[in-house]
Amino acid sequence: MANNPFLTLKQKLNKTLNNLPKKVGVLAVNHFQDNFRKQGFDGKPWKEVKRRLPIGYKTGRRSSKVRYRKGADRTRGILIGKGRLRRDIKLTLVTSDKVVISSSVPYAAVHNLGLKAGRGAGFQMPQRQFMGNTKELTQDIENLITKEISGAFK
Repeated sequence: MANNPFLTLKQKLNKTLNNLPKKVGVLAVNHFQDNFRKQGFDGKPWKEVKRRLPIGYKTGRRSSKVRYRKGADRTRGILIGKGRLRRDIKLTLVTSDKVVISSSVPYAAVHNLGLKAGRGAGFQMPQRQFMGNTKELTQDIENLITKEISGAFK
C-alpha cells in the first residue's frame, strides 16, 4: 500500500493545503511592508508630509526663494523613521481558514485609518494606509495558491 500513487498524491495535497495559510500570510506581510518602500497603497501615493514641502506651499504665499522648515529632513520617506512600524507588521494568527496580520505599534491604526492623534483635541492624521485588501494582493494570493496546488500534482 506504500507504493499507492493516489495515497502519495493525497498526502502531498494535504501537506500543501496545510502549509498554504502560512505562505499566504507571509506573502501578505511582505506586501504590506513593501508599501513603505513604494510610499503608497494600492498604487496611490501617500499624502505628502509638511517637512518635505516648501514653506507657504498650501497658502500660496511663495517667495521667489524656496524655503523649507529649519532642520527638516526632506529626503527621508514618509512613515519611515527608524522603521519600527514597517518591521512590526507580523503574522499573528494562522488557522486552516484564517490568517491575521497585525501591528502592536500604538500609532499603526492612526496612520492606516487616518484617525485623530495627539493629546486633548489633537489633530486629524491624514490616512496613509499600508495594510488592507487590494487587487494586487488578491491576485498574488491566487497565483500562489495555483502554483502550490499545481506543484502538489507534479
